[in-house]
Amino acid sequence: MMAARWSVAALVLLVGCSALAQEICSKCQCTPGTSTLVDCTDKALTAVPNATEWPKDVAIEARFDHNRLVHLTSMGSIPTLEKLSISHCQLTLIDDLAFMHVPNLTYLDLSNNQLTSETLRPQVFRGLYAPDGYEPMRQMRVLHLGYNAIHSLDQDLFEHLTFLTELSLKYNPLSVLDQSTVLAISSLDYLKVLDLSYTGLTTLPMHSLHSPRFLEELHLAGNSFIEIPTQALADTHTLKILTLDDNPIRNLEKGSFPSLPTLEHLSMCSLPNLTVIGAEAFSGMQSLVELIMVDNVHLQYIDPEAFKGQVEGDSWTLRRLHLNGNSLGRLPKELLRRWDALDELRLQGNPWVCDCDSQWILTDLIHILDSMAAPTLVCHEPIEMRGQTFNTLAQNEEHLRCLDLYDHHPEKDGAILIGVLIGVLLAVPITIAIVILWRRFGPSITGRYHASPADYTRAFYKRADVSFSHDNA
Repeated sequence: MMAARWSVAALVLLVGCSALAQEICSKCQCTPGTSTLVDCTDKALTAVPNATEWPKDVAIEARFDHNRLVHLTSMGSIPTLEKLSISHCQLTLIDDLAFMHVPNLTYLDLSNNQLTSETLRPQVFRGLYAPDGYEPMRQMRVLHLGYNAIHSLDQDLFEHLTFLTELSLKYNPLSVLDQSTVLAISSLDYLKVLDLSYTGLTTLPMHSLHSPRFLEELHLAGNSFIEIPTQALADTHTLKILTLDDNPIRNLEKGSFPSLPTLEHLSMCSLPNLTVIGAEAFSGMQSLVELIMVDNVHLQYIDPEAFKGQVEGDSWTLRRLHLNGNSLGRLPKELLRRWDALDELRLQGNPWVCDCDSQWILTDLIHILDSMAAPTLVCHEPIEMRGQTFNTLAQNEEHLRCLDLYDHHPEKDGAILIGVLIGVLLAVPITIAIVILWRRFGPSITGRYHASPADYTRAFYKRADVSFSHDNA
């Protein structure tokens, strides 16, 4: 049945490659070159061929992505297979010794499947049998296990992958690095790249990164770190790239990071809770070349001394600084010692306050931004300058006014005083006129009558009775 599924088809061969075997699945596209690509992506396959006559004298890269390969059995002897991808295949079970007879495999992608901690056993990656035991898979360098259902790793999982340099576990529900998982990772003496992105971690155990002495890249994006895992990072030896995007980290201050003298690239983007970068936050990063801090929507303040202690002597390493898409209103000139040493500077997408504190951007920094063809900066405050670009202000040689302590606008004080004076001058005569008119016409308007003094006199006078006068006479 396997032979029926994998019918014979001729490969398109390069000159000098006539010795290549002919028995390759007719459903797959085979592209020759210095290596042959066997692309079986999305071909409704239910099994990987146990090929007996794959090419023997040219390296092979095989792709079996987007098929229904639920159960992976032994692949048979394919000594020239170097790269293998079995991704998006609903893979749930892998037989022991599945890769024993592919000794030159350097790259294996098993991501986007349904692999569990129970599925991944050390026996799966055993190499060829030798008199003293199973040999390691010496050529294996890259293993992708992301997007599976792995909660933990067997502590001996990589005992046959002793030379692995890159391991991806991203988008697995690890939640914590338990002791077994830490031991498994620690066994990889030559590991250079470790991806733990989106694995639900809240912290890293102390000393969990001590054993991989050559670790250069660590990806921790999309986890639940409130603080930088300082103690774990302090155990790294040669870390060059650190990614902490999409974590609920709050503030960065002195001591947030340990000393990372070899770190060259730091990415901290989309941090929803970050508001402040304090003094000496990046101290101890003497080799930092690139800092990417983009789309931190609540980041409003960077201390002028945030990079204090970042360099020693006259050396300056920072070349790329991205601060776009934050909520920064001002940028302190003292933040960097050498703005002119930057190759890339991105500041757009911030609500810039165009006051005297930003004057230095017009006079000093705008020329550097123009030389980089960087996107223009737009004023957000004060309100009368909203929408104006720094480029236009610089061309017009504008002198930006200062706001007072409470961000009031002194330039408007004259107009306010004149308005108050005019109001007073108009209010006095209007008030007098209202009083006079009220005294004159108020009673008739309200219907009330006020008696005169003569009226009061007549009220107390009563004419004598006539009969009374005659009787007395």
